[in-house]
Amino acid sequence: MRLLHGALRGPPSSDGSREALHDDRYRAFVPQLREARQATGLAQEQVSKALRRPQSFMSRCETGEHRVDAVEFLDLCSLYERRPEWFVQHSPRGRRIGRKNRAPSGTPVVRMRT
Repeated sequence: MRLLHGALRGPPSSDGSREALHDDRYRAFVPQLREARQATGLAQEQVSKALRRPQSFMSRCETGEHRVDAVEFLDLCSLYERRPEWFVQHSPRGRRIGRKNRAPSGTPVVRMRT
């Protein structure tokens, strides 16, 4: 897995470290993580606790240092009561391409164990 993980990252920089490849779509996604969390009134510490992760995990997610995987993404959607489509409402240039997709009332939302 380590080799595969390294293959998904960028080439070594001049100092030998590897930088994650974040395209424009991911760069547009990162601030939406914070926006969704703040809209629910949750602190990073509360989200991290619900996900059973250290607080630094959410900080790294919201700054783009940690690339959110599919399972983590679905857990965050559930916590924030947002449909996955909500997070892709912006184009790479920041223009809105869709409306906000908050789960309508009455839609079952999976709750995280605490």
